[in-house]
Amino acid sequence: MQIRDVKKEVTIPFTFTNNTFIASFSVNRIDYHVGDDSGMNAHAENNLLIDVSVPVTKM
Repeated sequence: MQIRDVKKEVTIPFTFTNNTFIASFSVNRIDYHVGDDSGMNAHAENNLLIDVSVPVTKM
């Protein structure tokens, strides 16, 4: 995964249900230099939850 100029390997645990790939994982925003722990950023969660849903159809 790349956010800004930071690349990190991320394992995304997908499941496949009802023709849809579904995943939920978190990343630490500080690891990707998104904000810091000062000012207004101090009130934001460091770990951000990312939910992914990708429906698929047969062609």
